[in-house]
Amino acid sequence: MSKTNSDIPEKTNGRWWEFYLVRYLLGSIVGAALLIILNNQSTGKIKGLFSICPIEISLIDAHTILLWAGLGFAYCYLASAPILVLHATRGAAAITMSKLTCCVVIITAIFVSCIQIIFWPIYITLVTYILLVQVFFIYFGLKKDSDNSNAICNFYKELITERTELTPARSLYIESYKHLREHGNAFFIVLLEFVFAFSLWYAETLEQLYILVFLWISPAAFVWVVGTCLESKIHNFPKP
Repeated sequence: MSKTNSDIPEKTNGRWWEFYLVRYLLGSIVGAALLIILNNQSTGKIKGLFSICPIEISLIDAHTILLWAGLGFAYCYLASAPILVLHATRGAAAITMSKLTCCVVIITAIFVSCIQIIFWPIYITLVTYILLVQVFFIYFGLKKDSDNSNAICNFYKELITERTELTPARSLYIESYKHLREHGNAFFIVLLEFVFAFSLWYAETLEQLYILVFLWISPAAFVWVVGTCLESKIHNFPKP
């Protein structure tokens, strides 16, 4: 007799830390360290911005540790914004990869030309490039096809259908790739933290800092639209 969905144990239920702790702990520690380096060594406007937070060893206390831990987590979460977009639109990547590949190649060529012609600062070019890659993911993910649907909605519909038809083997398979992805997320976040820190290092004015942060988080804010689009398609799933 085959097992029903209710007979299959969800091993990760109640163990949320297996995902969130793995995802953000390392990034928070690295984020705090990067903020301290930016605060002390940066050649840009961010230098000294956190001078109200003492970092001398002799001044470290519980309050200081908690303060830097909070700042490190905030920086970690901010730096991970592009991952949210990639995760939300991964269905578009799976379905329209050929289009995305062409767009990435074109964008790369355009930016190389821009750097050579108008000598944009490399840190602005880097952040803008990451921004445009996310914009193309969102665009192709939400672009309507012939049946008035889109790649993201189709992907999540298929994913939910597959996940509701669980067997013990399939349940273990899902758990395995989730763990792999979370560990990958942890290192991906650290990579993005260094990229973002590199950009912040050279920002010469507060205006440039604002622009860099705005460019970095704008696509992630647009994920609200992705969620709303998915919500509008809930009628595709039958009621119990």
